[in-house]
Amino acid sequence: MTCPNCNKSLAQGARFCHSCGHSISPDTISSSEKPTIQVKAFDTTNGAQSSDSLIDQTLDSKYRIDARLGQGGMGAVYRARRIHIGDDVAVKVLHHSFVKDAQALERFRREARAAAMLRHPNVVVIHDYGETGSPEAPAFIVMELVSGVSLRDLLDRQGKLPVERAVALMRAVCAGVAAAHRNNIVHRDLKPDNIIVVPPHSDAEQETAKVLDFGIAKLRDGAGGQGLTQTGVVIGTPYYMSPEQCRAEPLDSRSDVYSLGAVLYEMLSGSPPFEAATATGVVAKHLTDPPPRLPSALGVSQSVEAVIIRALSKEPARRQADAAEFAGELARAVSAQATSPIRQAETARESGAPPPTRQASLGEMGFGAAGQPAYGQMSYQQGAAHAAPHAKRSRTGAVVGVSVAAVVLLVGIGAGVWL
Repeated sequence: MTCPNCNKSLAQGARFCHSCGHSISPDTISSSEKPTIQVKAFDTTNGAQSSDSLIDQTLDSKYRIDARLGQGGMGAVYRARRIHIGDDVAVKVLHHSFVKDAQALERFRREARAAAMLRHPNVVVIHDYGETGSPEAPAFIVMELVSGVSLRDLLDRQGKLPVERAVALMRAVCAGVAAAHRNNIVHRDLKPDNIIVVPPHSDAEQETAKVLDFGIAKLRDGAGGQGLTQTGVVIGTPYYMSPEQCRAEPLDSRSDVYSLGAVLYEMLSGSPPFEAATATGVVAKHLTDPPPRLPSALGVSQSVEAVIIRALSKEPARRQADAAEFAGELARAVSAQATSPIRQAETARESGAPPPTRQASLGEMGFGAAGQPAYGQMSYQQGAAHAAPHAKRSRTGAVVGVSVAAVVLLVGIGAGVWL
């Protein structure tokens, strides 16, 4: 079962797409579809590539398109070779159906402009932007090609992450988002799909993360000119939207903090803080329900949980001011937890389980030479007890590791409410 708007795999019976928010009508579901989660990976050796007219073509006399890595509601992502330099890059191409859509084209330009303003190791680097005027590739963004897996795929496979690993990755994410906040940029669509987990390439390096997809980012204080959205129109992904975003109100960095809190909540628990059968139901919970407490069996300290609960406050004034403050509070909370043997003993007694073992890094998950992932061979040798109960509980249906270009497709959220 897949979303007819963005082609993401869906859980059986889903009423809306968790990635783009598109409403799923029973009429759109083929009776021939089996009641199972469909796994879709982009294998660059299969016959599907031959039907793509851009394969082996050259964009702007500089970028030779080698393979399609992914696709979505507004375009596709390709691996390409920079002809004059000789390295590989990711190229995001706007779908030809939007060639006459001025708003879609401007949003595409905005993504390039917003991300290009940021030079930070935790933000995907933008190399170039171009408009060809051709129907096959009306506009494109060239960016770095990152070897790694999306946080969405990692959570789909593993279910949840140990506290230390989750917080370490979130602090890396916050570093990238903080760079945006310092430049008066609000991301507005922070979610696991827009975070790439990058493996260490040597023993001296640590696992890290990169933020991508600034397609609906907002330049504050008038820096971006007239906005693309209108009053009463909501942009974002329902699971991770702040209450003020749900109400289509003006946003600042504290809205991103709310989204970061929701993402970290899911990293620790395996589920976002608010779930419902419809997008409207999720939004209603963001607006009215207090965030549920994390189960004590997860071993999350009260200090770490308090930081997350503060980030998920309904009122922006009660949250951390920006991503940097959120990361700082997390660091202090983890430090306090590590120096509290009493709390550690209490957590062990509450969970009825021995202390968690070290989680395998991405470098131990079937990544091959030069950090390239081995297709479908993400073998979590350690921490398997955490992964097993959640292996079949997928939000995208993707439970295999594939080479991830440093890009997630900008998708429009429909149903007349979400863009």
